[in-house]
Amino acid sequence: MSNGLVARLKSPLHQRADFAEVLTGGWTTLASLELARRPVYLEHDGQTALGELFDVTGDPDGSLRVTGDLSLGDRIAAVIQDGRLVAGRV
Repeated sequence: MSNGLVARLKSPLHQRADFAEVLTGGWTTLASLELARRPVYLEHDGQTALGELFDVTGDPDGSLRVTGDLSLGDRIAAVIQDGRLVAGRV
């Protein structure tokens, strides 16, 4: 049985980050490496991959647990239509 995908923040965010495109259509079946390639838009530095900011591990089961301080994270589940997101601090 899978525990789903887990994204652990590597270090604190130092600028606002827009996560709107991370959980767009079809994300629930993506492998961790594929999800890590999803774009995140940083306020000052522009587009980067989710995997540059987070260690993404686990196996797809329709859920994603995001850990770390997300106080500068925007639109984390803005367009989520399927699956389950659990966010919080570690």
